Amino acid sequence: STGAVTYNMSRQDEQCPLCQTYRHVAPAMKLFATPCGHHMCDSCKAREFAGKDSMVCPVEPGCGQVLRVTELTPKVFEDGSVHRAVLLRKQLLRDFILTRSDFASLEEYNDYLELKEEFAYNLANSIDLEQTKRGIAEFVARNRSKIAAHQGSVQRTKQKEQQELEADEQHKAQRALHREQERRQQLQSKAEQQETLLRQLQTTGRVSLVAAAAAAASAAAAAAGGPGARQSQAVREVRVGKRKEHADSDEEDAQAGGSIPSPRPFVYTRHVVHVDSPIVPCTPFLRQRRYTEAWPVRNADQLAAAGYTPDIAVKRALQEAYCCLFA
Repeated sequence: STGAVTYNMSRQDEQCPLCQTYRHVAPAMKLFATPCGHHMCDSCKAREFAGKDSMVCPVEPGCGQVLRVTELTPKVFEDGSVHRAVLLRKQLLRDFILTRSDFASLEEYNDYLELKEEFAYNLANSIDLEQTKRGIAEFVARNRSKIAAHQGSVQRTKQKEQQELEADEQHKAQRALHREQERRQQLQSKAEQQETLLRQLQTTGRVSLVAAAAAAASAAAAAAGGPGARQSQAVREVRVGKRKEHADSDEEDAQAGGSIPSPRPFVYTRHVVHVDSPIVPCTPFLRQRRYTEAWPVRNADQLAAAGYTPDIAVKRALQEAYCCLFA
């Protein structure tokens, strides 16, 4: 949008008044605002306040305001006077926090609001500062008890909100812990059930089901961080029992005079297709009559390296033709 483009351009044009560095030259530059409405970058801040907690504003020689390093805040407003006015109004509202119930009539309350705005305007624009500060001090002295009561109420409200936030965070943490405990209990219960199933299958000798159950038990134990050692022991017992069962069976066969049959070696038998058609000519005949040379083959060198020759394609074409004609 146009507004976004204008904002980005104005950001690029920002400049530190001390070192004269532009943002487009140093994109990572951070600007800080002073209570007097001036700006300085993070490098100038570190340089000017090196070894010092406070100093006179270095941006403008005629300013004269004493600055503390903790008072510098990241720049928010383009106009420094706006930042200064906001800070002054916040300071003023610490004392001017009376409400309608503190005044006997609406006229007195309206006079109080006008006085507050007049003080804020004078402070922001440096108009009659001595008289304005004297008027603020007189107002605070006249209404000290009411101001203290409101400040205590505000403080109690903030403490209550903070306590509610902390209680909410603790409640969330307890709920998360409770859910994690329930999940672990469910996984542990499932692992124990699978271990029981493994032992039952070992007793009945159903080894195929044992293998599937063992795999499921191992996965559950790894997820739960539970009794994985006991389940591994159960799986080992199943395997040992299976080997022992085979050994006992072989020993019984040997004692009975029988012999264990050895597996027969695999013998390849060529599959012969019987069709009522002439026999396909042999390869030397096809090459002698130069039938293979007329067969178009792409990438002949690569095919020959893989064991493919043109006579294979010629034989396949003749076989398909014979089968179609004489089948």
